[in-house]
Formats: sequence, structure tokens, C-alpha cells
Amino acid sequence: MLENRVLVFGQFDARVSFFLLLRTICLIKLSIIIIQAYCYYRQNKLQEALDLLRGQEETAPVLQLESQILYRLGRMNDCMNSYEKLQKFKIDSMDLKINIIAALVAAGRASEVQTAMKAQKVDLTTRALRDTRSFELAYNSACSLIEDKKYSEAKEQLDLAKR
Repeated sequence: MLENRVLVFGQFDARVSFFLLLRTICLIKLSIIIIQAYCYYRQNKLQEALDLLRGQEETAPVLQLESQILYRLGRMNDCMNSYEKLQKFKIDSMDLKINIIAALVAAGRASEVQTAMKAQKVDLTTRALRDTRSFELAYNSACSLIEDKKYSEAKEQLDLAKR
């Protein structure tokens, strides 16, 4: 009786190992696809890169690369859709915040920038932000303020971008 239990446990263990191996193979395949798509992206073969990502599981790396490709292709609405899907992953990255704000401005949705900055807890007055790539955020923030006819605030943001 004990031998049967050991055999069943051994078969269960083998099945679990097999499924873990399959999952690992799928992740490796996805990683290779992302790397290949990124290489196309860097070579400015944007459509080829996008084609590789189509049909892949919408993981954070896939959505990040897809949104960058769509941005460079000028497909701003699709780009913003990718960024919106990406936000469910709760990634706290300044680069991602900068890209989302830039995409909003490029998509003609500058009126949403200030709200998005507040939602993402982006504060251009903090010292930590000043030490990063804040000039891009300040510039895009200024664009949105100009659209809202808040010229003195926009000038402050542009002055910050110069530093």
C-alpha cells in the first residue's frame, strides 16, 4: 500500500515538474520574442517588431515595448490603450510615467496631463524628481498648462525644464 502511495506521489511530482517545465519553456519563448522584437525596434523596423508582439500574452514587458513601438509609429490612441493596460501592473517607474505623460501630449490629450500626474504622484517640486529626467516631464506639463491657458504656470515648468 505504501509503495502505491509513493508511486502516485512520484507520478504527481513528475506531472508538476512537467508543467513547470512547460511554463518555463513558454516564458523563455516569450523572452526570446521580446528580445527579437526589441532588436527590431532598435533598428527602427517598427512594424516587424509590432508583428512579433501580436498575439503574445499581455505581460508588462510586452505592453511596455508595444506602447513604445506604437508611439514611434505615431499611433497615439493605440499607444495610450497599451499604457492603460500596463497600468494594471502597478509599475512604479519614472521612465514609464514620463512616457505616459509624453504620449498623452502627443495624442492631443494634454488636458489630461495634470490629472495623470496627480494620479501617478508625480510632483515636479521634489528634489528627487529634479535629479532625474524631470525636464521631459516639466516640458510636457508645460504643454498641457499652455493648452489650459495657464501661461505663468507653464513658464515655471519650462524654467524648471531648463535646469
